[in-house]
Amino acid sequence: MTTPKPAFANTAFQSHLSRRQQKKALFEKAAREQAGYANDTAFRRVERQYRSRVPPPDLTDVLDFRPGAPNTPALAARIVPIALDTEDSNGYWAGLGASPPTQGYMVRSFPGLVVIPGCFAPDVQRRLIKDCLRRYAVPPAKSNLDALYLTPPEGLWNRYKREETGEAKPEPVTRIVPTPATEKGKEDEPTAVTAGDLIPRLRWVTLGYQYNWSAKEYFLDAPQPFPAPIGQLARAVVGSIHDVGYVAADGPDLISSPRYTWLPSSAEPADEPAGYVHRYDPAGYVPEAGVINFYQARDSLMAHVDRSEQNMEAPLVSVSLGNTAIFVIGDESRDTPPLSMYLRSGDTVCMCGPRRRALHGIPRVLEDTLPDYLTSTEDVLAEDFEWGSFAAYMTTTRININVRQVFNKDRQPPSGGIEP
Repeated sequence: MTTPKPAFANTAFQSHLSRRQQKKALFEKAAREQAGYANDTAFRRVERQYRSRVPPPDLTDVLDFRPGAPNTPALAARIVPIALDTEDSNGYWAGLGASPPTQGYMVRSFPGLVVIPGCFAPDVQRRLIKDCLRRYAVPPAKSNLDALYLTPPEGLWNRYKREETGEAKPEPVTRIVPTPATEKGKEDEPTAVTAGDLIPRLRWVTLGYQYNWSAKEYFLDAPQPFPAPIGQLARAVVGSIHDVGYVAADGPDLISSPRYTWLPSSAEPADEPAGYVHRYDPAGYVPEAGVINFYQARDSLMAHVDRSEQNMEAPLVSVSLGNTAIFVIGDESRDTPPLSMYLRSGDTVCMCGPRRRALHGIPRVLEDTLPDYLTSTEDVLAEDFEWGSFAAYMTTTRININVRQVFNKDRQPPSGGIEP
């Protein structure tokens, strides 16, 4: 029996609308704007701007950290280059098979935000993507699909690959919730879906301490070990940003460091603090919980604050893989206009200090932005012969790995910890 190709192998996202659809979309948008919005905050307006399909959004105000990027003068003036700690004294980068990054950036008026473009090389990115699908999206880790389906013990990706190669007989995934009724008192016959059909529907998987999305708190009665490779990754990043920052020339009397960027006070806006230096001690950093988000082309993540952790001082580490996204981040108020920036594959964001409590989100994933080294070109397949099916999935996908420390350093958490 031939295994049917999964949905992600058969379809491509269609980003173009017909002329009639465009006119209809513009009419509906104008009607909404005339009626007004109930939630018309500065943050929400920026989200709506980038979510717009017709007309396409103006991306002029999206900050781009690539060298030589065509940022407006106002945006370019906000970028503060910082030198990262490259000592790798604990060998975390070496353990990842990666070199420590040397260059990062902060942004004036948004103290605590650290961006490391291209933090991970192409081969490391491919390895992370493969691990997210076949190693971490596996029970007992919870996912968004658990409410409807019994995920195979081996995970969706591993089941799909075994069926594709003929190692396993194609079987539908068990549905645990009946399909909606179309007639009173009569349910639809459940449609059989395979593991390959469900892979594009995967939206999130939790790591370490599992999260109760309804109660907005962690399940502490059955902790799971945090995956060692992701923990190593997060520790490597946190070690790299220790003691980095920028200080105005007439700012506080701080010990000089080669990782400070000294700025003339005239370069700072009137409401800008005298600078920001990230002080969290990496020796006390323990990655304990995380979420892997799987975005498809039309997905978004609206403004939110990750506030369920007891420890709100440890940096939140976020790694982007796959298609480019627009990331927006502000402060604790929805009335503050947020900063918008591109996040490309391999980019890493650290939310530290005041930015740890900031509203942030992903209003848009940009179609057709997958870098060549994540496609199935001959050169890539020569380096990684099994990459083809992953490349097909990543064509319309963005993956985000988000890592947090849950407990304060002085509290002994429940058993769970890090994988050996």
